[in-house]
Amino acid sequence: MAIPIVLFLSTECIIITFFYLHFSTRHKERMSLIENGQDAGIFNDQQSNRIGSNSLKYGLFLVLVGFGVIVGMILVEVLRVDEIIILPCVLISGGLALLLYYRIMRREEEELESKSIYSSTKDDIHEVV
Repeated sequence: MAIPIVLFLSTECIIITFFYLHFSTRHKERMSLIENGQDAGIFNDQQSNRIGSNSLKYGLFLVLVGFGVIVGMILVEVLRVDEIIILPCVLISGGLALLLYYRIMRREEEELESKSIYSSTKDDIHEVV
């Protein structure tokens, strides 16, 4: 009875300690940059201008992990294999979700770059005329 309580409390302590150290260290780094007169903009997330990027990543991940659970459960019922097969199905589908997210975001970046190149050449033509 005491083992689950100790496990839960130690897990919570680890999580709280991690977040405390992460945010306090980040704050100290930013304050030292500001005190030295440097720009603290290096901490700005490069993906912040991608609206919905995190939603897409977590959505794909959770949907495909759920799909992996379903596939694993179907394999257990139909093929009568051990239930441990659910874990590899979840891990593989989660990895595929992250790869799919990477491909989508890479394609989106390429489209934005090609549009920016096209728009700059179009403006250059108007300036010459």
